[in-house]
Amino acid sequence: MLTACSGGSSNRNSDPSLASQNPEGLVRVGEGFERTGNLQGALDLYNQALESRPELLSAEIARARLLTKTSRREEGIATLQKIYSENPNNQPVAIALVQGLIFSDRYLDAYQVVKSIVPESSTDIQALDLAGTLADINGESDKAKTFYDRALQVNPNDASVIKHLSISFALNEEYETATALLQGILGVPATEVLAKQTLANIYALSGQIEASNVIAKATFEPEQLEQWNLIYQLINTLTHQEKAVFLLLDILPSSVTERIQKSNANS
Repeated sequence: MLTACSGGSSNRNSDPSLASQNPEGLVRVGEGFERTGNLQGALDLYNQALESRPELLSAEIARARLLTKTSRREEGIATLQKIYSENPNNQPVAIALVQGLIFSDRYLDAYQVVKSIVPESSTDIQALDLAGTLADINGESDKAKTFYDRALQVNPNDASVIKHLSISFALNEEYETATALLQGILGVPATEVLAKQTLANIYALSGQIEASNVIAKATFEPEQLEQWNLIYQLINTLTHQEKAVFLLLDILPSSVTERIQKSNANS
């Protein structure tokens, strides 16, 4: 059903009785739609679930999370903030709220939320890694490394955390340390591409743009390459935060997009 509906509305294929009989099931199907990119189909299913059971928290969270990915982002964030204030120990809500705040360039607000879900006893690698990236983005590089180190104590071979720790050092111009950190994942087939792409980013930060472009051409998909080459050319004009957002979250900050569009309009 997910394949059949991935390009259109869910209403053609969902059983109307399912909403009343199993609204939780609708939420799970909606999450499948969301993963395939069919946001409207997912929203339809979440709404159906809420019409059947307005108090269903999983449906309310899913709907709000989805809205943060659309032009109704602020509505989604407001809903998640309300749910989070009432359920401060609900980590999926906190993560969804953090991601929504990131999409809105509200990095400090996102950092404040994620810090609340990584107490000293936390061993959640995803949350610790996210806390590290947001600490870096907000200029707290020492605190960021503490979060990354805690995540690596749980799994010393986590490639995503190693990548982010490496970039963290590079953002502070500690390029040799940044490069050395990648050695353990460069020779591993499952992580070699990620490691080489990270190495290209480190070279770009250090001013070795030609070397970055050579590695990028060999590792990035063609549709990605143009964007990365452009960023490499612009990297010395970016603020610390803009570099951190792009290299740690793979998100092109709206401030950079606006400058590029303005430059293109004037050329």
